[in-house]
Amino acid sequence: MLLSFSIAASWMLIATAALVRKSSRQDFAFVFLLSNFINTNVYYWSSQTLHIFEISKDPASFVSFTLLQSAIVPLFIAVTANGAALVRTVSRRVHIHVASIAFLIGLEGLSHYLRIVIYNEVHVFSWLAGYRILLYILPLITLRYFRRMCIHART
Repeated sequence: MLLSFSIAASWMLIATAALVRKSSRQDFAFVFLLSNFINTNVYYWSSQTLHIFEISKDPASFVSFTLLQSAIVPLFIAVTANGAALVRTVSRRVHIHVASIAFLIGLEGLSHYLRIVIYNEVHVFSWLAGYRILLYILPLITLRYFRRMCIHART
């Protein structure tokens, strides 16, 4: 059940990513690769080196964890970051960003509830929720500078 949910969510996000035609492929690839690199490495570093939490040893849960970290979260961030850039009004952009952050924190809570990521202290959830917020904001900031760099490279 857990593995089926993870695979279905991955495929839905891949299909959504394929539907994003108005945004630049360079921007989409940049946000996806940046968030994928940061998300995967920081999570493994926090788990294996710092021992802040434990990753489940169950094979189905571990595959779900890998899909969550390397496909679902980075694709979601890439789709929402590029989709929010297409929205004209500020209020809609704010709603998209707040809903996206709430969704990412909800995924974090779901991964703890399904015992994919195991920890006992509440402050670990607060730390991971703060990490998800930073993970969402960092590609948005760097995307702005990436676009400037691409514009200056063309001239």
